[in-house]
Amino acid sequence: MSFLRIGFREFHATLRKRNDVFSRYQIADGSVLLLQTNNELVRDDFCAKLRKIKAICTFLPFFITWLERPDYEWSSIYYELMDQFLEHSYKSDNLEQVWSALSDSSVNFSTYAFVFAVCFSSLKRIITVSNRKFVSNILFNNERKTLLFRSISVDAKKGEWIELPLKNCFFHCGEYNAVSKRLLPPEKIQLCEEINGTKHDSQFGYSHVSFKSTSEDNSENEKSNKLAFNSSDPTKNYKNGDLIYFVRNGALANEEVFKEVFSTLEFAGNPEIICLPETLFQE
Repeated sequence: MSFLRIGFREFHATLRKRNDVFSRYQIADGSVLLLQTNNELVRDDFCAKLRKIKAICTFLPFFITWLERPDYEWSSIYYELMDQFLEHSYKSDNLEQVWSALSDSSVNFSTYAFVFAVCFSSLKRIITVSNRKFVSNILFNNERKTLLFRSISVDAKKGEWIELPLKNCFFHCGEYNAVSKRLLPPEKIQLCEEINGTKHDSQFGYSHVSFKSTSEDNSENEKSNKLAFNSSDPTKNYKNGDLIYFVRNGALANEEVFKEVFSTLEFAGNPEIICLPETLFQE
């Protein structure tokens, strides 16, 4: 009996220690922090690219409008307006032509500004979508059986997250490439990509997370239930095998939490590449 009593106490002590460790990494809704990565260099690259594009798209409408007329015409317009509004003794007889020229240039400038605004918006969307795939935090919710993927916006002003069921997440663990900051044409990165893309100065590259559809997802009843429960169900946006996230290898994580949670996930390869022995820490 004493042996059973000791074993029972050790079991409860182990369970209590496990709960204490998990509770330290929980947020308000009960989710547990699985891992955390640093994508600051990637975000800085995308942000610098976006700033350059914004500066170019802002400057070009003015530059093109200026080039439409020779310098002597702009000089003539300037001096004609100076004489008119500064009450000089000389009054121009060509003021109507000046206003007509300014009106034409204004229309052209507005057209160029609109075109470059659309171009900037399209390129910004490409950058935003690419940056969103670099996950900064992954959380595990045992009650809902889901994973929460959190990424940081390009301007680092807000977090963007998505919650997916465990059954729809598949980890491809390996030293793979991620999407680069090239914009045109938009880069297509395949699962387990080792040729195209880049590692963004990451020594161990990136592991990939893909979407895995199940038989339940394909049933009409399951779809109708999801739509009734949540009209913005994220699983509707993905197809089977879609690459949804890049996870920088060498992430920080608690060893006990990481190993226990990852044992419930589906993956290919060695998950130790995601959290290396030197980046795992214990309580």
